[in-house]
Amino acid sequence: MASCGGLHTVVVAEDGGLWSWGDGGRGALGLGGEERKLIPARVTLPAGERVVIAACGESHGACCTEQGLVYCWGDNVYGQGGHGDTDIRLVPTLIQSFPRHTTILMVSTGRFHTAAVSAQGDLYIWGRGDHGRLGLGAGATKECRLVPTLVDGFGQTRVQMVALGAMHTLAVTESC
Repeated sequence: MASCGGLHTVVVAEDGGLWSWGDGGRGALGLGGEERKLIPARVTLPAGERVVIAACGESHGACCTEQGLVYCWGDNVYGQGGHGDTDIRLVPTLIQSFPRHTTILMVSTGRFHTAAVSAQGDLYIWGRGDHGRLGLGAGATKECRLVPTLVDGFGQTRVQMVALGAMHTLAVTESC
């Protein structure tokens, strides 16, 4: 599978390896620096991790592994990296703030926000919150979320897929 961001691309290989290339500004490639790469370069993840899905935002990236873990890297000015701060990550960094025993099946990235769907059908979202893009209700429309936050507006309906645009989010539920 492949994903294209603002100025970079990632591809998940059959062996679960992750490859990226393009503009590396703000760590978008996850290769440890900010250099531009004109040909695909392998992204280093912890030993044994196999990527199943990856996504590119404006200048950040995210991936989900076979173990249901999420790694994010790159620009994080609005908390789109999900690490609880706004520091740039030059390499994929594990998000450790999901509830215990949560297995993530997919991730998606927008321009400045990121989302994940769990095996339980829950939708988590984080990053820039203006224009209602996070779907957290009228009282939270302008706040940035620095860690994955449960979107609770679905009640008992399970989310199966999520897609993010520049300033919007689409969730597909089991009852669609």
